Amino acid sequence: MMRVLVTGASGFVGRHLVPALVDGGHVVRATCRPGRRAPLGTGAAEWTPLHDITSETEWAVAVRGVDAVVHLAGLAHQIGPGAETRESEFQRVNARGTERLAEASRRAGVRRVVMVSSIAVLGPYQGTPFTEASPCAPDTAYGRSKLEGESAIRRLLAEGETDWCILRPPLVYGPGNPGNMARLLRLIQRGLPLPLGRIEASRSYIYVGNLTDLLVRCLTHPAASRRIFVVDDGEPVATQTLIRLLAGYAGKAACLVPVWPWVLRALGRAGDHLQGLLGRSVGFDSYAIDRLMGSLVIDSRAVQSALEWTPPYRQEAGLRSTVQTALEAT
Repeated sequence: MMRVLVTGASGFVGRHLVPALVDGGHVVRATCRPGRRAPLGTGAAEWTPLHDITSETEWAVAVRGVDAVVHLAGLAHQIGPGAETRESEFQRVNARGTERLAEASRRAGVRRVVMVSSIAVLGPYQGTPFTEASPCAPDTAYGRSKLEGESAIRRLLAEGETDWCILRPPLVYGPGNPGNMARLLRLIQRGLPLPLGRIEASRSYIYVGNLTDLLVRCLTHPAASRRIFVVDDGEPVATQTLIRLLAGYAGKAACLVPVWPWVLRALGRAGDHLQGLLGRSVGFDSYAIDRLMGSLVIDSRAVQSALEWTPPYRQEAGLRSTVQTALEAT
């Protein structure tokens, strides 16, 4: 049994991780924004409200007496007007806030800090599967801030009794997921034609059940000490196949219209312009189109070998669970 602090516990991954830790016999202290406590089933977690995460955040009370920290809290990647002009805000939360947590963990004598970073720290996909050896070249404000957070963890915990582990996942999906997967599923449910019939991209994803299982293992496995791992389900999926799977589980026919890529890019630029006029996201822009059209493949054999870990959920099972939960909520 361990006493584990989970930051950002009311977020998507946190809502799945906390019950998994409690079911495993661990004592959980969970931080969240005031008023955002998430229902955790039978899990009995100790909740610690925490306001904005910055270089001024006081983590001393949260980390006092805990054996390990799982750091999930942060400002997520965003699309829409002004997303890439918020560099200072991303840095304030994801870089400086993480730095402050690492300092507090070291002073409190925490045994291990596990940080969930992002594959975005590696930058645009260049056609070769991402591994732990891939160079970091983030091309977004979000990716740069996560890399700064990683650097703070490594620098501040380079020596002493507190060690660390960093995971770099791609898009995380599962029941209740936000983001691009949720938007895609909503379009499929509405029966709208999707102009992706000429897209030949393949992408890696990770099911939230697989990520939480791996996070639990990272808390104690000796081979996780002071290591960075890229992680995924272990099986990239073609975009067209993904759409057909989601549609099938939703009881819909996938309506894939063959549209030339240059038309999609023009659609993305139109979305950029429309969002600028409206001052809010309209659900598509150049960034979102590029992600739909482009491949992103991860080779996660290193984490599977080092931690003797196999993803417990196959991708098909994870996608089916995601769709079923979405259908039940409508």
